[in-house]
Amino acid sequence: MLLFLLGLISTALASIGDRQPKFIACVRNCLDSSKYTTNMSLWSELDECRYQCMHQIVDQTKQNWVKEPIHQYYGKWPFYRFMGIQEPFSTLFSLLNLLAHRYGLRDINHRLGSHPNKRSYLLLSYINILAWVASTIFHIRDTTYTERLDYIFAGAAVFSGLNLACTRVFNFSFKKSATALFGIYILHIISLLSKSRIDYSWNMAIIVAAGMIHNIIWIYFSIKLYLESQHHSHPAPFTPILLVLLTTLALSLELTEFEPLFRSIDAHSLWHASTFPLAIHWYSWLIQDADWQRQSKTSAFDKQLDA
Repeated sequence: MLLFLLGLISTALASIGDRQPKFIACVRNCLDSSKYTTNMSLWSELDECRYQCMHQIVDQTKQNWVKEPIHQYYGKWPFYRFMGIQEPFSTLFSLLNLLAHRYGLRDINHRLGSHPNKRSYLLLSYINILAWVASTIFHIRDTTYTERLDYIFAGAAVFSGLNLACTRVFNFSFKKSATALFGIYILHIISLLSKSRIDYSWNMAIIVAAGMIHNIIWIYFSIKLYLESQHHSHPAPFTPILLVLLTTLALSLELTEFEPLFRSIDAHSLWHASTFPLAIHWYSWLIQDADWQRQSKTSAFDKQLDA
């Protein structure tokens, strides 16, 4: 769940590329001459001028004999659009994550039946579906509103994962756990949005803390299962540790910055590509664990009858 947040870096801040005099001059000339027009409702004339000037400068840079770095513009690498979509591959991989959680929701409804912790699983699925819808919209078109929507639901996804960890590992009441955790998160969001400028560092600190607690709880749970293995036979006690480690490894993609391949695929899009297989494996293990819980309780009840 922590995977969402380290990718959410503010695009409102200026970058080296959009501060270049030649870029500023190009955009000004473009607007004065009305050279570029677009019928796409997502893009204004100013947006189109910025897009065209950005790629003109990148083309010129690549043609120079002297190797110059490719710069970011308005917090983003220069990407080619596809059918008006700002970041096609990040959009595609966000949709794949959305599908992973949609199928996870289907499996929960079909497999968990009347499981006592089913509401925590459903909450996890619904919020993650909303989070990846928000991510898809954000990568289609980055605006102040789509960025904030992405931030809010990404954080909610982390807290939904923490809620599930608490109710599964510590047997906390769903109502009390969800109310406490989302009460804290809602107050955090209200505080964040009440200011004239979002404090991204503070937001990241809160969400990363929640994500780290989530990971520590699952590591603790795996170790606990191993130490108690003589009393039971959980089919996959170490899977949570493995998934936490793979999550951390995937996170390294987000911390790696490189110029997009073919102006299309960057570290952020590859990070999104790595998360949907992890989501599939998480759902598989959660359902396997829920089945084991049911069987363990049935076995314990049968032993009581035999005694």
